[in-house]
Amino acid sequence: KKISDLQTKIQRAERCNSRLSLDIKTKTALIGIEEDIRIHLLREIRRDVSDLLFSAVENIPDVQNKIKELYEEANLPLPSRARSLFSRSSSAFSLSSRRSSAGSPLSSAHSTRSDVYTPSIVTLGSLDDIES
Repeated sequence: KKISDLQTKIQRAERCNSRLSLDIKTKTALIGIEEDIRIHLLREIRRDVSDLLFSAVENIPDVQNKIKELYEEANLPLPSRARSLFSRSSSAFSLSSRRSSAGSPLSSAHSTRSDVYTPSIVTLGSLDDIES
């Protein structure tokens, strides 16, 4: 009787051990997936913020210096699209190029990412989870 009781306990322990091993393997894979999702979301947020800044500077040239100053205070590099816009010597150049492209039939048929802002919504947790 003691031997059968011990065998039952051993079988129960083996099942528990295999279940825990499987859980550990699954969780390890999920950590990698969660990190990939986190990185993807952060890149998407950075890209959207960059696009919004780019369109703000393009539409309101007066904010250009303030945005550049804030980025420098935070020791952050300017977004690549904004960097090219900030490097222009005058806002008159961008204004004249916008006027010339407005009359172009191609510009009305073609919309860029900054023209149409469509945020995507993904519910994976709170922003606190992304920051940590």
